[in-house]
Amino acid sequence: MALITGETNLFFPLIILSLLYLIISKLITPKSKRRPPLPPGPSPWPIFGNIFQLGKSLPHIALANLAQVHGPLMMLKLGARTLILGSSPAAAREILKTHDQALSGRAVANSLQVKGSKFHNLCLRCSTSATINGSA
Repeated sequence: MALITGETNLFFPLIILSLLYLIISKLITPKSKRRPPLPPGPSPWPIFGNIFQLGKSLPHIALANLAQVHGPLMMLKLGARTLILGSSPAAAREILKTHDQALSGRAVANSLQVKGSKFHNLCLRCSTSATINGSA
């Protein structure tokens, strides 16, 4: 019986300290380091994201159905990638005109960064041949 009461004496202070830590860390974190609010979207699965919600149908039909539910600007997660999709002309215009510099960077796949890979050499050769010959 004494062992059980000794465990409960440590249990409540640990819970109170952990809650206090969470509250203080939330208050101390500057607003610049907090994530910006993301548009609405379907709730993703932990590892796969929203890949199963696209279904086996054609992707543009599945995305149009999701846009009817979540609006013209929505967020999808495909694996570890977070995608912001604009499905109306106004949303696309806003994205492409206002935020074009921030969104112009493109992630390079890891397979293309491997130096011994044929894909890496092919991409370099295509880009260098276009600049050497002056034509595409």
